Amino acid sequence: MKVLAYENRKSPLTLYDISTPEKEAAAYLRLFKELDGYWQCYADLEEVEEPTPCEPCEAKLHKHCTGSCSCVETEECKRTNREYRPLYLKAKAGDVAAIKKLMNSRKTYEYENVWETELVDPLIPEEEEVEA
Repeated sequence: MKVLAYENRKSPLTLYDISTPEKEAAAYLRLFKELDGYWQCYADLEEVEEPTPCEPCEAKLHKHCTGSCSCVETEECKRTNREYRPLYLKAKAGDVAAIKKLMNSRKTYEYENVWETELVDPLIPEEEEVEA
């Protein structure tokens, strides 16, 4: 059975059943809401009314870019401002494909450790699992 796994340093491993398209969509939506709401993982992607460079970018410390600015000087700033923010807005509207792409692109972030894996049923012989 296919599962979506999530954990972070302050939260134990959580597994979501994604064995059907409906369950997969529901799992990604639910996890996105948790990451966006409780963990505030995407606060750096919220729209700003008047985009201006953030303090780190003004100080030329682009590796600390908050993502809530207009800077496009480095690749990371460009990725945050041109790639992640549009995905976030689509995800916020319930677009599951955008949620999956956003989570996959940020899975190395501290609170965004998300991956898909298989859950093995030990009562099913290995030969049958391969065929299923």
